[in-house]
Amino acid sequence: MAGFFRKITILILAVAAAYAAVFCFRLLKPGKAVVVEDMRSGSVARVLTGKYCFAYEGAMPWWFSLREIPLEREFSGTARIGIPGLSALDDGRYDIRIPVRFRYLADPDVASAQAVIMRGEAGMDQEVFSRIQSLMRRELVPYIDPAYKRDQLNYNRDRLAADIGKKIRQEMKRGGLDVSSFAFEGGMYLPAAAEYYEALKHLDEMGRIKRKNDVEAVILVKKLDREKMSNEEYYKKLIRISDIIKNNPDILKYIYIDKLADNMKVVSSVDSFDVLGDSSAKKNNVSPSRKGDIDNLR
Repeated sequence: MAGFFRKITILILAVAAAYAAVFCFRLLKPGKAVVVEDMRSGSVARVLTGKYCFAYEGAMPWWFSLREIPLEREFSGTARIGIPGLSALDDGRYDIRIPVRFRYLADPDVASAQAVIMRGEAGMDQEVFSRIQSLMRRELVPYIDPAYKRDQLNYNRDRLAADIGKKIRQEMKRGGLDVSSFAFEGGMYLPAAAEYYEALKHLDEMGRIKRKNDVEAVILVKKLDREKMSNEEYYKKLIRISDIIKNNPDILKYIYIDKLADNMKVVSSVDSFDVLGDSSAKKNNVSPSRKGDIDNLR
């Protein structure tokens, strides 16, 4: 019986070893890494490098995937650099566009480079390209800020390409990214001077319209505030009248019409109707006032 259980144990261990070898173990060639991707969140859990890699996550292929990626990569794209004076327009027509191609190698032993690798293949390329684009923008600042100097930029384009490539290699090397080649691919698109001045004119017109709209908005707000105050005062009067009527319900018996004529007043109530003439008539024919009569309500 003991021999039987020993054989079962050995069989289980052999199956587990074979399972781990297939799903958890990777033999890597130089310049490659294993990315452990969490399929539940779509994020990279960790990166493994070296000749022999073992990832226990591979034992759960329904949750994790192990994928080999090259650490040396080539990428090409178009760098878009906006002219600061025209940034308010948010119009790509006025961007400087420079097609570039570069090749780089990410060093997995450097923490900052490992953070780049953690983004996956597409994320790596975009992150490196974004950094290169920022460096290019910084180098072009003397030609685009505070004013756009197209002629100077066009004249120095070849020297700029060499200087930018050199500085990119130096800066990226510090972050564990070895840029082995960098070049401007094709021509550099520079907005024409006429387009630049047209954009400045358009921007000035937009500013004038905005200032006018701001003034009109202030006037409108003040007008609305006045109307609000007027409405609040009217509302307060209505509440006051409501309180008076609530506290004096007999007031509802009387309807007064004031100044029907220059020397005449009409007082009407549910109980009686009197016409009051001029002052001389009132002296000769005025009935005694009764308790509760009200002469006028204003």
